[in-house]
Amino acid sequence: MKVLERGKFVSETTKAVLEIAKAISEIAKAISEIAKATSEIAKATSEIAKATSEIAKATSETTKATSEIAKATSEIAKATSETTKATSEIAKATSETTKAISEIAKAILFEDTAAVLGLFVALIGIFLGHLFNNVYFDGIASIIIGIILAIVAILLARESKGLLLGESANPQTIASIRSLSKTESGVQEVIRILTMQLAPQEVLLNLEIQFAKNLTGEQIALTVESLEAKISQKHPEIKQIFIEAKSLAATRKYPQPLE
Repeated sequence: MKVLERGKFVSETTKAVLEIAKAISEIAKAISEIAKATSEIAKATSEIAKATSEIAKATSETTKATSEIAKATSEIAKATSETTKATSEIAKATSETTKAISEIAKAILFEDTAAVLGLFVALIGIFLGHLFNNVYFDGIASIIIGIILAIVAILLARESKGLLLGESANPQTIASIRSLSKTESGVQEVIRILTMQLAPQEVLLNLEIQFAKNLTGEQIALTVESLEAKISQKHPEIKQIFIEAKSLAATRKYPQPLE
């Protein structure tokens, strides 16, 4: 009986030892998993620290780039201010010069100004393109140059349209010629006034007049000379005057090229 109890005790003890060993094995396995998780956490922490370092470095580079951009913007603003001031001076000088120069000189001025502005815009485009390593600035500069050239072309076409189409003098000039003609006592009626713009400061005038019937040929000639002198004095741009006298038996013209 004692042997059986002893065997049972040994069996229970062995079973308990096995359970303890199994528990120890589970604990060891859990410790291993914890160690592995700790290693993963340490690795992730290292990656986070590395990423944080990269972010800090990128932030520093961004701050530096922002500082450079701000500096470049300040320089561009300063250059723009100087350009605006210079453009204002050029515009003022151009306004005063335009009053004294011919249409050809005006066209040359427009072309040269467009060329200088185009070079300036191209310089800024190339500078910004190299500064920011961005090719779009070069394209934008090319578009702006094209717009400048288009504007200059439109202005030149507008200024030269009258010369190209052979337009007549302005209505104020025609009205003034009619008024001057009527001041002559020998002029009975102004039938027709024809004008043609030959050059910016050169106008051709064809004046058809009905003279008084009682005038002699000499009186008509004197009236024509007086009228030409008045027109030339009031409108120096009228370089050639042709007067058609309707009271004469044969139509005669009196060309008078004026210097």
